[in-house]
Amino acid sequence: VKIMTGKPNYENYEYFTYLNPKEKTFGNLFQDNGYKTLVAGKWQLNGVQFKLDDYTDLKRPYTFGFDSYMLWWLAERGSRFANPILVNNEKKIDTSIDDYGPEIVSDYIVDFINEHNNSPFFIYYPMMLVHDPFLPTPNSKDWENEQNRLNSNNPEYFPDMVSYMDSTVGKIINTLKNNNIDDNTIIIFLGDNGTDRKVFTKNNNVLVKGSKGLTNKYGTNVPLIISWSKLKKIASLARRPSWRDQYLERDGPAARLGDVSRVCVVKANESASRHPPP
Repeated sequence: VKIMTGKPNYENYEYFTYLNPKEKTFGNLFQDNGYKTLVAGKWQLNGVQFKLDDYTDLKRPYTFGFDSYMLWWLAERGSRFANPILVNNEKKIDTSIDDYGPEIVSDYIVDFINEHNNSPFFIYYPMMLVHDPFLPTPNSKDWENEQNRLNSNNPEYFPDMVSYMDSTVGKIINTLKNNNIDDNTIIIFLGDNGTDRKVFTKNNNVLVKGSKGLTNKYGTNVPLIISWSKLKKIASLARRPSWRDQYLERDGPAARLGDVSRVCVVKANESASRHPPP
């Protein structure tokens, strides 16, 4: 809700898993300025958890400014990993135990980039990884056991999931390079909260316990990486006002979006950040 609207929670947060359709998002902003727009990954904004009004609305992503979508947890939850429940532009796709949600979603993003490589585009990719349940990926040895794909939920698979996430980001970056558009594409990678409390990671030989939901530095210190080949313009952009002040005001400033042709926002679900030592 915050990242999509640029507003603090006290202004527009109503329910967990819900974004009021009356709100305007960065999808609307880019769409209004002539960008092709895509959202792919985790939705969780229709109010399914509380069965709010029109929670089964499959057109909701269009309302928020996205021309196309491939989403999990749009009108129902179910699995996000093996045998995922995904909806593509109002149609639930057929999947099996051999299908992996993050792979389907990232392939859809790759296809979108290839299709619109000559047009300005905006991609919002709220990843399903690396959230629990912690399960094998197609690159894990334990993927061969079909039951493990759905029911294991063991933090020992956390590194495999992080590795798969890394390869997925690499796939998207390579697609931009293969289309010779990486030089004019801003990629923003960020986490949404601390690592799950069941997960322990090491940083400089210091064992760090995940602190999702807590207000200590391990619960709030998450990645934010901005990549753009034209680094001098990045420095110029950083001196401007906040993106909300800059772009969500409709009286002219949005025209500055013409400075860049393509934007890709990748949000890791449950931070896989490398925490600093205490």
